[in-house]
Amino acid sequence: MEKVNTIELTDIYKILHVEQLVVEFNIPSKTSGGIILNDKAMQELRKNMSPCMKVVMVGSKITDIKPGDYILPSNDARFQQVALLYRNSREGLQQVQMHISDVLGVVDADFARIKTVTETKEQIIN
Repeated sequence: MEKVNTIELTDIYKILHVEQLVVEFNIPSKTSGGIILNDKAMQELRKNMSPCMKVVMVGSKITDIKPGDYILPSNDARFQQVALLYRNSREGLQQVQMHISDVLGVVDADFARIKTVTETKEQIIN
């Protein structure tokens, strides 16, 4: 079996705008049993998911947020698609770039991870 090398976004991408950051979030397209979700089911799932997003990269002028932090974006945040470069569609993992002004605050990492993973798993199962 051929070994597949995992490429991280940080290995192939550099943020040029100093006040931008890249965040990732999970939008599953399948249930844990492998059933593909239709558009209506995915919309319902998105509505109930945690809005927390994990920071992957930050521009050079951002000093109060670092990779690994979880942020809460504003409701009208303008996301720029990075997923054309990096996406793990099997896991539903996507990444987008955004401006620091669209971040409302940093969320406690333990709370963000539990809320994001637990709620998502429960909603997929039900």
